Amino acid sequence: MSGATLDSVGDTTVQAGSTQYASSVVAAAGGGVVGAACALALARAGLEVALVEPRPAPRWLAGQPDLRVYALAPDNAELLDRLGVWPQVSAARAKPYRCMRVWDAAGGGELSFEASSMARGELGWIVENDLLVDRLWAALASADVHLHCPARGSAPGRV
Repeated sequence: MSGATLDSVGDTTVQAGSTQYASSVVAAAGGGVVGAACALALARAGLEVALVEPRPAPRWLAGQPDLRVYALAPDNAELLDRLGVWPQVSAARAKPYRCMRVWDAAGGGELSFEASSMARGELGWIVENDLLVDRLWAALASADVHLHCPARGSAPGRV
């Protein structure tokens, strides 16, 4: 819904553009990885969900690598699998990582992790932000999430 605004109307309804929802609708503010995954999980749990995002979702293009990436652990991949998007993410471009070194730039020490020391093939996967958002948004449509983009939201009692 182009240019919509999500506003509170009294205590019992929410208005998003010309659409009015009962207060039992869950409004997810933000369509990034966390907001889209949350909206998808709530919709798959049977709730009516409206997702409000001020900008169009980025489209992932295989020929244009996104430098904003996530190091996903196996439990993250499991959650994405339960949401029905991990197969599409891993088939597109999820690269395993087998070791990780973490340190404090101020000099406080260092931690190292090796998949082989945990009898694992990998510690997790490196996945691009735009790929995750793209696949999550594709799943939102089939989950009957009401998308309001571009749109801004407001909540009762908030400025």
